[in-house]
Amino acid sequence: MGRKECCTISDKMEEIVGTVDINTELIEYFNLDSQMKRVKGEIEDKKKILKEYLYEHGIPDAKGSIKMSLDEGKIEDIVRESVKINDERAVSILQRKGFLECLKEVTVYEIIESNVEKRASEGDLNTEDLSAMMDTKTTKAFYVKKR
Repeated sequence: MGRKECCTISDKMEEIVGTVDINTELIEYFNLDSQMKRVKGEIEDKKKILKEYLYEHGIPDAKGSIKMSLDEGKIEDIVRESVKINDERAVSILQRKGFLECLKEVTVYEIIESNVEKRASEGDLNTEDLSAMMDTKTTKAFYVKKR
């Protein structure tokens, strides 16, 4: 009795693809894509309504974020602030004050944040100095969360 050879991967793929009506798949793809776009549009419309309601009835916090808990979930419009050292301004301030141990000379100065923190905690750098060294970035995000 002879052994039957196993088919190759390309033979298997041809067998699978050959059973698919590609035009039907394409039509289904377009239908799903259309539904997805419609649903995304509906979601954006609902988001506008929820956001308007939040701004009319929510209470802002000190940072400008507004949150509201409802029976079915939460609506939030969050304000986030991130603070990052502005290297150029920080180097200028640290050099002017003579705090060279806070700096590491490479091609450009690199801030040694632990030494800056130490100088600040010792009172050598005041809040004004630290604020002048920082860049502040504010971002907003709107959330709707299900309970």
